[in-house]
Amino acid sequence: MRRKRQRRWSMVQKVAATLAVTLLLCSCGGLFSLYRLEQYNLEYIYELIGELIDSSIENLEDNLDTIQTTLYNVVLSDDVQDAAGNLLEAEEEETVSSSEKNSSYTAITDCIQKNIRSYSAIVCASFFDRSNSGRSIAMTHYYQLSEEDAGTVIDEAVAASGSIILLDGTEMTGAENVLIMAMEIKEKKNLSLTHLGVIVFFVDLNTLGAELTESHDGIYVLGNAEGAYHYILNDSEGVLDLETFSAAGQNGFHVEKIQGEAYFLVERTQADDTFSYVVLTPYAELFKGTQSTYRFYMILLILSGVAALIAGMVFAQWITKDIRQFIHYIQRVPDANSDQLPLYEKEVHDKDACELKSAFNQMSQNFNELIRDNYANQLLIKETQLQALQSQMNPHFLYNALNSVYWMVKTAGHKNAAGMISSLSIMLKETISNQEFLISVEKEISIVSHYFVIQKYRYEERLNVSIDIADDCRSLQIPKFTIQPLAENAINYGLEQMLEPCTIEVRVYKVKERKASDQEPEEEKTKLAEAFVREQADGQTESKEKNTSGTAADYICEVRNNGPEPEENLMEKLRSETLLPKGNGIGLLNIEKRVRSVFGDEYGIRVFREGKFTVVQVWMKQVPVEESNDSGEQG
Repeated sequence: MRRKRQRRWSMVQKVAATLAVTLLLCSCGGLFSLYRLEQYNLEYIYELIGELIDSSIENLEDNLDTIQTTLYNVVLSDDVQDAAGNLLEAEEEETVSSSEKNSSYTAITDCIQKNIRSYSAIVCASFFDRSNSGRSIAMTHYYQLSEEDAGTVIDEAVAASGSIILLDGTEMTGAENVLIMAMEIKEKKNLSLTHLGVIVFFVDLNTLGAELTESHDGIYVLGNAEGAYHYILNDSEGVLDLETFSAAGQNGFHVEKIQGEAYFLVERTQADDTFSYVVLTPYAELFKGTQSTYRFYMILLILSGVAALIAGMVFAQWITKDIRQFIHYIQRVPDANSDQLPLYEKEVHDKDACELKSAFNQMSQNFNELIRDNYANQLLIKETQLQALQSQMNPHFLYNALNSVYWMVKTAGHKNAAGMISSLSIMLKETISNQEFLISVEKEISIVSHYFVIQKYRYEERLNVSIDIADDCRSLQIPKFTIQPLAENAINYGLEQMLEPCTIEVRVYKVKERKASDQEPEEEKTKLAEAFVREQADGQTESKEKNTSGTAADYICEVRNNGPEPEENLMEKLRSETLLPKGNGIGLLNIEKRVRSVFGDEYGIRVFREGKFTVVQVWMKQVPVEESNDSGEQG
């Protein structure tokens, strides 16, 4: 598998990236500072507006309380009580003349007019008797409720049972910002509390809230939590629509978009007040100077960032000039038609580049010396190659001689001796053939089989051999002479160390596809795989990643014998050289090194005791045919 090509950055690119990141962080810091400054300004404006309108709100609430007190006093006044009582008697006895009724109505209206004369916000008042007949007292405006609206006001007042009610009078009167105050007249004589009528005040909120609009030039929204009344003051351009506008209902501020324009919204809500107050001020008017300052600093920040980036790029080009020239020189070296590596003679000003130049020139001198030494040794190498060719003649001569002896013995009728000589000659032929580094498992088993043929003639009944190769493993690739040395070790350290018969088993199987007769419990296989990975990690600096099957192998070549128990932690001791290998043959470390050179460092050999058997496993993975061919050519 081809590795993904790693992207490398030049020094100029790194400097530019560093500058860009630095400028980005500085910009984020500057923007955050501007944002915090804007928030601080918003909080300051909120407090300022709050201080401006709080006293006006308090005065407005006091005026409302005074008007309500006036209404309460009118309802309880002796004049109104007596006149309304007379109307009640006239209604019950039906003996009072119309002039007497009119006199009672006049007394009530005079009392009302006398009490509200000093309040400019009360623009009109009305009295409704028990039959809902009404009389209006106009001050600056004249409002007469329809029969239906009058019934609504009277019903609400009666339901309030002596308390003052507040209603929205905009629709009832047809005028904007009119607040209706109404209170039921109950007879206090003898505490009968009989219904005598209803008195209604019409309050102009524009007049009442004039002090608000004078203290701060904003749009005011007055309302109550139940939505019984809702008013907009000082909205000359008709910006707000009560049907779509809504406030959060708590003290605070925020910026709100209305008809595409930003408004700074301040809300003041108090539980004991009649109204909740929302003040909207055009954002542009409040922060005109601040916004121009923000815009100036943003443009300055962008321009300074671009200037710093350009200056950084120019500076990076300047400081890397010597190094870039040196790199360009090195890139042209392979094209130079010379047996010697040329020295870098150009003058260098940068300190680091100067040290790099000295190191390169020293390396060039050493390399040139190696070239001369290598040329001087070519004759010796050729002489060595001739000697190697000559030394190969003896094994070939021995193989040809054994082949002749085989036919002579076979002709004489000694079948056993002929078979032994045949196996020996085949093994000798495979040994002296160095054309292949990787061979198939089937071919490796063929070599092992011939080896066991020779050993069977030697040890006869003392040696029992079984070979079990999974069909799907026969064509898999394996380094040459991997299993045969393990079989030889089983003879040397198993059979030759015991008097009783020795059983040697050779198996090759895929990790996930062992035969049912040899299948270990899944839990035991997992433990063996984990133990192998831990063993590899102990023998190396680190263990590489396991494959997707969950183990460190695709298939296993296994040789087991019932000989003596091996040295404890044998492979760890061999790898750490705390135990020296014995014999002159191909050792376990040699096999492991060749396996890892093909499959990787996460594969190798595991030696352990399983019951009465000593088990040697070679863990390997399946290699594609083309990859194995490349490995064989390199080997």
